[in-house]
Amino acid sequence: TFITTTLVPRYLGPENYGQITLAYSYVALFIPIGALGLNDIIVKQLIDNREKNNAILGTTIVLRTISSLFSIVAIYIVVKVMSNNPLLPLLAILQSFSLIFQAYECLMYFYQSKLLAEKTGKIHATAYTLTAVFRIICLIIKKDIKWFAFAVSLDFLVIATLLLFTYFKEGNKLSFSKDIAKELLFKSSPYLFSGIMTVISGKADSIMLGKFIDETTVGYYGA
Repeated sequence: TFITTTLVPRYLGPENYGQITLAYSYVALFIPIGALGLNDIIVKQLIDNREKNNAILGTTIVLRTISSLFSIVAIYIVVKVMSNNPLLPLLAILQSFSLIFQAYECLMYFYQSKLLAEKTGKIHATAYTLTAVFRIICLIIKKDIKWFAFAVSLDFLVIATLLLFTYFKEGNKLSFSKDIAKELLFKSSPYLFSGIMTVISGKADSIMLGKFIDETTVGYYGA
């Protein structure tokens, strides 16, 4: 990841790298909305309710998937309104698919709640290695900017796939519960708002540079 993070900006150049960085800044604004603050409470919920783990995980995935789908639509509208660059909405959409795949992060917290973080460590190491290889291949065959934007979502797609494979291979199941959904949303709401404020403070600078100057400046700033 360190190597590809160094090579990709040099290959893309300030303008193209700036476009990817700016597009992801808009996506990042919606990451807390897609997560619904559930990441901050789910480990405790899993520990306190071992007999309901399947329902908690399944409900969390459903809630986050629905929220992510709405977020993707909102991201497209916001970028379309905020930018005159016709390529930027496409780059944002390609990266925003990561929100859907991040919904399966809760399976990682399931293993953490059982003190089995070694499994998720191996999954992340495998996923990051594969996506790093993907980026290097894109560099070698000189793919355009859209492939590097999709690589952001590919990270989370591989992680989600490996998490699901490991989870179901062990004989686990997933289910949905309206009552658990209400309880989770009630408990996570304070974390949702604090997460939104944190992301705004972290990404507002890139968006402001892109809005008031240009994408090339964002590229230099991001690098």
